[in-house]
Amino acid sequence: HNHVDLDAAAALGESFLDLKQAKIAASLVEPVLIAHFFSRGNASLLKAISRVFAELRANKKKFQVCEAGLKQYPHDYEFYIYKGQAEARLGNAAEAERLINWGRMMEKLKENPKDADAKMAMGEILIKEERLVEGLKQLSEAAALLPDHTGVRWRLFRLYQRAGNIDEAEKYIHEIA
Repeated sequence: HNHVDLDAAAALGESFLDLKQAKIAASLVEPVLIAHFFSRGNASLLKAISRVFAELRANKKKFQVCEAGLKQYPHDYEFYIYKGQAEARLGNAAEAERLINWGRMMEKLKENPKDADAKMAMGEILIKEERLVEGLKQLSEAAALLPDHTGVRWRLFRLYQRAGNIDEAEKYIHEIA
């Protein structure tokens, strides 16, 4: 498949959506998506068809497209937000909130990678998701950006202590003292 064609289909679909013509957008974009569904997709095409399905209130289809988008583009915050919106429309409020918050935090960090507060929040989200290594990385980066913040150091001390990494734990407790 030709990525230029995929981009063109996505742009055309988005244009018809902007004109409030969701059915025309669907008729243009859905066949292209289906034709390329089993190959590595195109993020803009998946996002366009997600918007089309949202406009058409085709919530299960939107969910499936967003799920495919997340699998192919796990670092694209928009797919988390879109899938969260689909979850909300399917009545899964808790999962919707989790995905939307995750997406918004990723967006915030993309806009400002040195946002220490966002790094702390993302670290806590990752830890809650049981992704300890990634969470510790975000919290450690936040600590480096906030040399006088004892709260993040205390949190790192406790997490490393629980993980059995006494050397790292001691590093953070000494920074507090």
